[in-house]
Amino acid sequence: MGKNVGFYVVFKNNSKRSMDAIDYEVNYKNGFDESMGKRSFSWQAGNFFGPKLPGESLSDGSTTWVEGANKINVVIKRVHFTDGYTCK
Repeated sequence: MGKNVGFYVVFKNNSKRSMDAIDYEVNYKNGFDESMGKRSFSWQAGNFFGPKLPGESLSDGSTTWVEGANKINVVIKRVHFTDGYTCK
């Protein structure tokens, strides 16, 4: 059986730059910590949400059907800042 594994994450901009994009990966696991799959997600500043200033937080989330999964691990892949700097 699968599980509808939902998650809600909060990323805080601890840098001195304004952040305008973030790519992250969610690793879905079963009760034995075995990988049941991975999915990639991203957030970008746009018309409704501007860049995240230093000290501000970004909230994101999703629900996904992954067979056998009952927990997740979130990994930040890269972050882009308004001055053009990218952190990997």
